[in-house]
Amino acid sequence: MTQYPYIPEQIYHVYNRANGCDLLFPRTGNYNYFLRKFREQMSPVFDVYAYCLLPNHFHFLIGTKTTVEFLGLTTEDVSLYKTVEAYSSVISGRLKGWLSGCTQALNGQEGRRGSIFMHNTKRRIIRDRKYLLIVLSYIHLNPLYHGSTNNYCSWRYSSYAELTDVGRPTWTRCEVVYTWFDNLQAMISFHGECEPFALEKNLER
Repeated sequence: MTQYPYIPEQIYHVYNRANGCDLLFPRTGNYNYFLRKFREQMSPVFDVYAYCLLPNHFHFLIGTKTTVEFLGLTTEDVSLYKTVEAYSSVISGRLKGWLSGCTQALNGQEGRRGSIFMHNTKRRIIRDRKYLLIVLSYIHLNPLYHGSTNNYCSWRYSSYAELTDVGRPTWTRCEVVYTWFDNLQAMISFHGECEPFALEKNLER
């Protein structure tokens, strides 16, 4: 699959998985560490609309921010990052640094060596509302699709609960997701009407 550069102010489905039969999150604390490090490393360049972590892979629905000034560059430095290729390179570098740090931490914990994640973190740009809602639902229904739970609403390592519990402290951009539906109940109903295996087929486009 062609990996097009990251473009400012666009929405992407970003995902990766473990190598072979490895687990990304062998312990409960690994999930929390992974998300904490994501916020630290990626918040300057990404807004997060949805996410889901499974034992051997992860999904994020993110929006790229407008400028790399969020990285703390000086005014003189910003001019060096105006091209799409350079902008994308900054984001890709941050992603690699985040995953590398998580790999080192997990290897130290488990007493192992080597890469844990697949080499390239994949991404798909979201260009229309229909596909956007398909990806949003697929991410939240992923635990059901892979047999990790019988109730995706209660999966602890997903943004679904953050979206449906209005007023709950959250780091995801729930207020943006709400604008994609007529109301909260419409969002809940949309998820409930989706069939995970059908969603998987609709992602191949």
